[in-house]
Amino acid sequence: MKRLLHGARRMTLSALVCILAVAGQAEAAGPAAPGRADSLVAVGNDESDREAWMSAVSAYEAALRLDPARPDACRRLGFAYFKMKHWPESIEAYQRSFRITPNVEALAGLATVYEKTERWQDEVATLQQAVRLQADCAWAYFQLGMVYDRLARHRDAIAALRHAARLRPDDADALFHLGVVYGKVGRWDDEVVALTRATRVKPDFAAAYFHLARAAAKRGKRRDEIAALQQFVRLLPDVATGHYALGRALAASGNRNAARVQYDALQALHSTLADSLQAALSDAGRP
Repeated sequence: MKRLLHGARRMTLSALVCILAVAGQAEAAGPAAPGRADSLVAVGNDESDREAWMSAVSAYEAALRLDPARPDACRRLGFAYFKMKHWPESIEAYQRSFRITPNVEALAGLATVYEKTERWQDEVATLQQAVRLQADCAWAYFQLGMVYDRLARHRDAIAALRHAARLRPDDADALFHLGVVYGKVGRWDDEVVALTRATRVKPDFAAAYFHLARAAAKRGKRRDEIAALQQFVRLLPDVATGHYALGRALAASGNRNAARVQYDALQALHSTLADSLQAALSDAGRP
């Protein structure tokens, strides 16, 4: 009971009353009180919903003292510690949950902590463990692709993201990042295919259109570049970078009048890129 009072000043009053009441009943009933552990987990869940993380931690820890083999309480405890930025405690809670019941939910929480703390190799090992445990774990393949890309392991990133896209063909994010990584290794045609698929799945995917434009420019496909940038500007009319890139592409294609429309848009946005586009228009007009 004394341990429950530790940190009570940082708990919500309702949570403190509930925890003390349930714990008192458990002590009176003896060590076998799984139902009371359920009640404490419920209190922790309510406190988590209110983002009262210290109260949630106290409730989950009290539940685990009554029933140490509760993987759900460990996992939720790990998340509460994560929200409090108590990284070592969060890692220990997720690892404890996995030891009790090995599942991808615990590994997902653990991988998230490793990503937040930039422990990339530990994150890779955790995600690899997840796909060994569940071969169709699309989110794990996606996250593996993202970490491999961060580590400049582009071949591994492509393999992981392709696997994620096969498992979830309608995952626009997986297709987008696959296209981006293809671009990094100079596979322009594959980049265009992946990005185009991303825009078909998600027609308002502005970033995909911008990268499509860059891929088209690298392949010397000016018309495709302009078409992609027009989509980007349509979706994000207040982003100056899009107007600038479209204006330059139009100017390079000889369509100075259309390029000047983008110059006017930049001026309306009070963007310093207007001057840069004006210079590009002047250059394009020289013999």
